[in-house]
Amino acid sequence: MSKRPTLLLFFILFGLAYGIAQVQVPFTPRYNESIKGDVTIIANNMVSQDDTNNYNGNNGNHDYDDNVYVDIDSDASTFNSSSANFSNPDLNVQCISIYKAFLYWAAADKEKDNGDDNQPGWNYNDIKLMLPGETDYTTLTADDVIFRGRDAHFSNEPYICFKDITDSVLALPDVYGAYQVANIEAKEGDLYTHSGGNVGTSGGWQIVFIYESLELPAKNITLFDGYAHVTASVNNFEIDFNGFQ
Repeated sequence: MSKRPTLLLFFILFGLAYGIAQVQVPFTPRYNESIKGDVTIIANNMVSQDDTNNYNGNNGNHDYDDNVYVDIDSDASTFNSSSANFSNPDLNVQCISIYKAFLYWAAADKEKDNGDDNQPGWNYNDIKLMLPGETDYTTLTADDVIFRGRDAHFSNEPYICFKDITDSVLALPDVYGAYQVANIEAKEGDLYTHSGGNVGTSGGWQIVFIYESLELPAKNITLFDGYAHVTASVNNFEIDFNGFQ
């Protein structure tokens, strides 16, 4: 059976009003393998104009001045939280198993004044995760910090973190259900770049699931990650991808 290549490109892009589009971290393969399977993603936001309201299209979800943390739990140990539901990604295939599960989180994290910390007592590369069927969070530390803008005082000081959660997901009696994430360090209110532009706050997470089934065709699946800094006015530039089949 011939293999059909599938290319998954992972982007976290902050829409900004000022600056120059730049590839800060080249996109390189995180995962590459040929399997009978496919890829799906769940995700959610951590910064909005309301802490519990659902997303409602293009009306009043986010602005440049008074954003707050999304916080859906009643846990005093968390300062933000949101969830997303994972269900069978292919209803025509009954026998599906998870092969890999990768958690990414990111935010714009520029402090109000130099030396301040937007979330004292919490490390940006830590996160809390509650898996389906669980009632308590587990605190995780990133396997890899893909980019941290604060190290170079870059623009709105974005960061991106990665964690392989495959073993934890495979240990579940049922992988389907709510995946809840908490404590993504970001910023409430407004956010100005080092050059003075009000670009707004941002933060969120996503889980990439690679799944397999003997009922699915063979594919070569390659997952790339990196960081490209994109603005509202400068958003057309080339990204080179190498290393996939």
